[in-house]
Amino acid sequence: MIGSVCAQRGYPGLTAYSATKGALESATRSLAREWRDRVLVNCVSPGFFDSEMSAVLGANQVASIARRTPTGRLVTPEDILPLIRTLLLEHTNINGQVITADGGGSI
Repeated sequence: MIGSVCAQRGYPGLTAYSATKGALESATRSLAREWRDRVLVNCVSPGFFDSEMSAVLGANQVASIARRTPTGRLVTPEDILPLIRTLLLEHTNINGQVITADGGGSI
């Protein structure tokens, strides 16, 4: 599953989006228990990255988000892909987890 840091933090104007991503996190935990002997179920929750959705933010707001992030930059799809590949292609015994990949922005 692909979640979002929006499920973990409140952001004005993103109530429906945040709620649906929160539902994915809950479904991840429930499905991990239901399907425990068949498949591992996890959720990767990226932080803000350059996308159509974040394009509505102004350049100053995007720069502010990057400055507040400990790594000093927004997440990129290239940051997320290795994590997803690991969870998909290797038997990690990681199950029912929400893994936040946001450059430390949520700490």
